[in-house]
Formats: sequence, structure tokens, C-alpha cells
Amino acid sequence: MWLTAGCLTAWHTAGGETDVVGKSLSLPMRSTATTAPRWRWQLLMATVLFALCSTTLSAAPNLAPRRVALRTSCVWTTDGDAVDVKRCLGGTEGREAGVLRALDPFLVFDSYESRPNGGGSVSWHRGFPAHPHAGFDELRYITAGRLRHTDSCGNDAHTEAGGLQVLRTGTGIAHEERPDRRHLVFSGFQVWLNAPQRRKRVEVPVHWVIPAADFANLSIADTILGPRTGLSCHTRAGDRDDATPTSPPPRGWVKVISTAVRGSLSPLSDFFRDPPLTWLHVVIGCAGGHVLTYRTTEVGMTSPNQPRAHVVLYVMHGELLVGDPLQGDDAADAVGRGEFAAAGDGDVVHMWPSCPAQSTSVEFLLLSAPRLMEPAVVGHGFVGTTPAEVAHLNEAFVRGEFLQQCGGGGNAPRQEL
Repeated sequence: MWLTAGCLTAWHTAGGETDVVGKSLSLPMRSTATTAPRWRWQLLMATVLFALCSTTLSAAPNLAPRRVALRTSCVWTTDGDAVDVKRCLGGTEGREAGVLRALDPFLVFDSYESRPNGGGSVSWHRGFPAHPHAGFDELRYITAGRLRHTDSCGNDAHTEAGGLQVLRTGTGIAHEERPDRRHLVFSGFQVWLNAPQRRKRVEVPVHWVIPAADFANLSIADTILGPRTGLSCHTRAGDRDDATPTSPPPRGWVKVISTAVRGSLSPLSDFFRDPPLTWLHVVIGCAGGHVLTYRTTEVGMTSPNQPRAHVVLYVMHGELLVGDPLQGDDAADAVGRGEFAAAGDGDVVHMWPSCPAQSTSVEFLLLSAPRLMEPAVVGHGFVGTTPAEVAHLNEAFVRGEFLQQCGGGGNAPRQEL
């Protein structure tokens, strides 16, 4: 089995040191009699901590790896004012979205990239003129450039590179998005997350911009990741008891955009409770043979009475391997640059970089949320549970009747749901 970095941290905290040659473990010796009581306490604590970690790992059931069940290279389409958008999920309009329910509650996943057109111009300059929404949460993660948002609730805000914009559309809102033309490059991602039926017609719209500085950026070996995000780092050492992270620490990091644990590492963790959302921006270096494992049950997202969470991936750079690391690279599912993938059935998602000669790392997004198990109908920018509900929303917008209440804006207060 794998020995996690959390056990090693506990050992060092108790005053011990590890010897990764074989399984020998040693404690630092003290030369003076006055330190003997502390030495005995450290020995006792280190022994207990090591036993607890070993017992926990030994008692863990065999966890089935989740393989790639869906993979797509995405398709170029247009949105807004003829803006080129790389659409990986969504696009079903005016009918019950069976294909969308397959990744419930994720409805839309778009990648905004600078795609040169004839004459060297880029379409994103034209932006997204005013249009209505209701019944879902829209998130835009900006990776380059700057995006301006204005809406019918009077909000006027900018999202800089590395920041995230959240729009809880609630009972209805109209908004406009304009990338800053002064920037030469604009890129990012748009995600639509379905809202439960009990929320759709009662929540007032809320707009919120979270700057890059408000998100935690951690090493992939940081022991806080496991209990807070469900993500843990291991080596390719197989199931040996002495498998430990290599030294020096692995080259890689995790930007925590949202987690399923309340109040953990990200302002969004308290905002998205129904359903809880995990969103991680990850880089794994090729050196060191590191594997990241994502397990939703470790953060309480999936329980026996709750449908299993969907896990989706988008590779920004490099190539990601998903599968069982014990079976080697050839048996893994490869997800290449610009590809979108969803994990199938199982318990854990193991991920590691494919490292050909010229590759140094893989960079990707991981998103996960439990299934709502409710119908999802998408049309005219609205999300409802029946075609009649969507038609009613569209008619109300045309008559100007559904834009009646507004919530917070800018630095919107977190909602307890």
C-alpha cells in the first residue's frame, strides 16, 4: 500500500526521523540526561502515530481505480457576438438534455482561447452582449487577460488573470461580458453548474469576483490537501509499506479554487454547499514519478445516501494518464492537451504525467460535484426541469417580468445553503 505524506509529517512532528532504506526507523539521540523524559515522550508519540497511520492504511478496503469513461477533443463553435469558443460539454438547446445529465450537475464546460481568424484578428474582442440566465450557477476562471462584467442588478466589475467570477443566476438576471481589448491575449474557462430544483425559483441573483490572491496555492505534497480536498500525492513505488514521497519534494502545485470542505482554503468552499464543488488547478512535474490520487469520500462529498460524484478533467498542457499506476503507463488512459474527460465508476482517480522526451510537466483542471439526479432542460440561456418551465422563463424575460430581485455584488457575502 502507499504510505501517505501525512504519516511522515506526523512522525516528524513527534520528533522522529525516517530512514527510507528498507523499513528501519530511528530516533535522534540526546546526550544529556535532562532530555531523557522528552525523548521517551517523543518515542511514545511517534510509535502511536506510526501505528495509527499503519492501521488506517491497512484497514482501508481495496479501492477500485476510476478509468476514463468519456473523452473529447471539444469542438469549436461561436457564442456571444460570434466569439470562437471551444465547447467541451453542453450545447443541447430546447429539449431534455440527456447527454448533459450524463455529467450531472455539470451542464457546460467551455474553453476560451485566442483563435486567430483571417487577417490576424481574434474573435474574443467582440465579447458577449447582454443576455439572460436563470436556474444555474455560472463560473468563469480567467487564466490570461481581463474580463469586464455588467448586469441588470447594477454590478460592474473586472476579473483579472488568475481570478474567478461567480454568477448565481437564481430567479433571473441579464449580464454582459467584455474582454479587455488592451490585452493581447485572453483565455479562461466557463462552467455551468446546475442548481437543485428547490433553489431555482427562490434565490436572488448574486455576482462575485474572487481575485487570484484569495486562493491557496500549495505543493502537491502538502499534507493539508488530503483532508481538505481529497487529493493526495504518492510515488510510483507500488503498494510497498515503505513507499514515500521522494526527496527533494515533488515539482508541482495545486491551486485550490473550491473544495467540498466548509471553510477550507478557498472563499468558495462556503458558497457552494448545494451541491458542494471541488475545483483544482494542478501541475505535476515529470521528475520523481509522482501520482496524485483523488478520492471524494475523504472529504465527505459522497456518502452511502448520496449519489456518487462526477469527476471531470481538462488538460491545459502536456498529457495526463489516468488509471491504475501499478499496471504501468501502457494500460492507462491518456488525456492530451485540449481534451476533456470524465471519470467512470470506481472509488479513486489516480493521475500522473506522461513524460516523453520533450515534456516536463502536465497542467490540468479537476472538477467534481455530486449528482443531483434531477432533469435538466437547457434553452435560451435558462435551465429548468421541464421544457414548459424553460419556455415560461423565456416568455417572462421577453415581457420584462423576471428581473425583479437582486442580491449582492462585487465582494458578495458567502451564502449558507
